[in-house]
Amino acid sequence: MAALSGTGSAVDTLFAERARWLWLTAHRLSDLRRLIRQYGRATESVFPTGAYFKQGLVYATDVNFPVPIDEQNNPNFQQCLDRNP
Repeated sequence: MAALSGTGSAVDTLFAERARWLWLTAHRLSDLRRLIRQYGRATESVFPTGAYFKQGLVYATDVNFPVPIDEQNNPNFQQCLDRNP
């Protein structure tokens, strides 16, 4: 592997490698959200935008799954209800 020129390229390389490892196990969403929150990347540069590969469809703007109302009202439910990326 070639020497990396800066912190930005090291982060890009790390997350590109993790993307290949985590994609098939469906564990990549936390890395995508981490790139936005902790590394300050724009949502549009992390998540797909624009036209979807199937005709007439476009990507939505949501970057996480909403928690159903039934679960929000559950006193035993302990999760983050923050809908920010």
